[in-house]
Amino acid sequence: MCVSNNAIEHQAYHYSEKIQESSLYNIVRVDFNGGTFIKSVEGISFKDEFQDMENLPLIKSLILQSKAGKQFSVEPDELGVQFAKGYLSYNRYLLAKKQESRKLIYYTLGSTGLFTAMAWSFVSYFL
Repeated sequence: MCVSNNAIEHQAYHYSEKIQESSLYNIVRVDFNGGTFIKSVEGISFKDEFQDMENLPLIKSLILQSKAGKQFSVEPDELGVQFAKGYLSYNRYLLAKKQESRKLIYYTLGSTGLFTAMAWSFVSYFL
């Protein structure tokens, strides 16, 4: 039995589909990891474009364009969906991404400190 291991890629495509379906903006380009990109054709779904590919490349960002011609780069995640639907301004989107990164750093430092303290207490208890 063959099981697909590309859950992250599928999640990125799922969010990209959500952005494409409910966006106030047009998707102009899709950037992948590794520096490759494709220009998006209006009216063609991501499922149609990528259904023949076995190894899905990871989507790094989507370039959205407003009706006024201004372009925005968003990641295919929940915050990107909220921006595309118009619930967040681009400045709020960038601020939320920065706060998300800070939380990840704080959680990593906190868990590292906790495990270090636990290891120190075990060593001092047994010695």
